[in-house]
Amino acid sequence: MKRKQDNSARYFCEVEVTEGLEHITKGELTELFGAAVALVPADRPGEVRFTLTGSLGELRRLQTIYAAYVVCDYAVPRPRALLGDAHFRRLLEQIESVRALNPNSYRSFSVAAAGSDSSVMARIKEQIAAQTGLALADDRGDLLIRIRPSNAGWQTLVRVSARPQVTRSWRVCNWQGALNSATGHALIRLGKHRPNDVYLNIGCGSATLLIERLRHGKAGRVIGVDIDNNALQCAQANVTAAGEPAIQLLLGDMTSLPLLTNSVDHVVADLPFGQLSGSHTANVEMYPRALNEAARVTRANGQFTLITHEMRLLDRLLRESPYWTNEQSIQINLRGLHPRIYVLRRTLTSF
Repeated sequence: MKRKQDNSARYFCEVEVTEGLEHITKGELTELFGAAVALVPADRPGEVRFTLTGSLGELRRLQTIYAAYVVCDYAVPRPRALLGDAHFRRLLEQIESVRALNPNSYRSFSVAAAGSDSSVMARIKEQIAAQTGLALADDRGDLLIRIRPSNAGWQTLVRVSARPQVTRSWRVCNWQGALNSATGHALIRLGKHRPNDVYLNIGCGSATLLIERLRHGKAGRVIGVDIDNNALQCAQANVTAAGEPAIQLLLGDMTSLPLLTNSVDHVVADLPFGQLSGSHTANVEMYPRALNEAARVTRANGQFTLITHEMRLLDRLLRESPYWTNEQSIQINLRGLHPRIYVLRRTLTSF
């Protein structure tokens, strides 16, 4: 039987996010939990730390994170001290607080730590297995435990979901170069949206941004366009798995869209970087045409939110464009690449 969560309990938590988009997750935390969350300074880029008063299970509602953890601090000089009775009981209580969220989800565990093959870590793993009844898995355990040094000693972090939250259940088809869902959701939150908006994703690929747009909130019409029919088949599989039949997928070129002039409120795109798809030479020709075509279909004061690694090219084009004003740009760290997200505003200039 699932244990009832104590809504007055207080937890120290940490979430992993895309570097550069920490402020988006902080906004989402405030929006979802209000005064139940108190932010605290983070030690590293790509993480957001806070205290939560309430149920740990509520953290699973977050859309802009890779994973969420409940954290315990130990004022000890070496991890061997975690095997002491009082400290180990705290670790077991931490593990149980996560298992209680959904007991049937946890049959195995993994430990991620520097020196994970040391004799001390081996003993910690053995004791966890003996005390919890969970099977030790190499790196794919349902319950993930991280052990790391901290400023005050050592920390244990236990992930609050059996799989990373960035792994969406609707993703039944992967596509090369697809934006991960947490980053995609954060990108969407950078824009301003209304429930009656016409929302267009050019170069929609596997439909990540389309599905995440509807996870964020209602829209009047949601359209994805891609020149590759194989990509659209992949997108359709994900759209079906997500249960979003209202998403409309169209075969077409982002430089010649099958849409009327001034018919869209918000355009979004994960433009080809030239690394996994396309090339710089192709982008030099395609980017100006895509910007102009997006301007054609977008209403005055509409937005265009995009991500690209071709910053110099895009910056030059925006300086020359009469159709777009750059309202915001944010550089991020994405799997070792450092693309930039732009939020553009459609000017009043007629096309």
